[in-house]
Amino acid sequence: LAPSEVLLPEHSERKQRVEDRAEALSDALADANLTSTPVRLYDEARGNQQALFSIGLLLGMVLVVVAIVGALGLFSTLTMNVLERRREIGVMRSVGAPTGSLLWTYLLEGILLGLLGWALGAALGGPAGQQLVGVLNARLIPLDYRLPGTALGLTLGLVLVVTLLASIGPALAAARMRIAEILRYS
Repeated sequence: LAPSEVLLPEHSERKQRVEDRAEALSDALADANLTSTPVRLYDEARGNQQALFSIGLLLGMVLVVVAIVGALGLFSTLTMNVLERRREIGVMRSVGAPTGSLLWTYLLEGILLGLLGWALGAALGGPAGQQLVGVLNARLIPLDYRLPGTALGLTLGLVLVVTLLASIGPALAAARMRIAEILRYS
């Protein structure tokens, strides 16, 4: 059972009393040749909770898809950068650049690209979210728009994790390149 469906005994008794009164009122109105449809607030609240859960689930799935697409885009961008900069990597290797410095160069590049994307998303996402809530207010259910600082911090952390994971492969490829391989294909 969902948490909203679990009722304590006293809530169950109250609900039954409300049901009984609603049925009696409906019968009395029917006897007077008046039609009515009683609205039970707990049914309406349950419907609102289900709608919000569905919207949250949908937005969560969109978040996962966006994270995967972003990670793949960053991965391909960094991979192309490594391939286009083979000669630069060869020059750095020939003058004695350690593997760690090459690794950190590409990891840092990926992290900076991720931070730039996060900043752009945060700047554009606030107004877009406000518009979405306005549409939901007008068509579905009343909502308040709030963007807590913890949400920005959470998304920043998520972006950094996804960015780091997407950057590891190209950074390792750049760090493992040897001078002989670079000269052979240049």
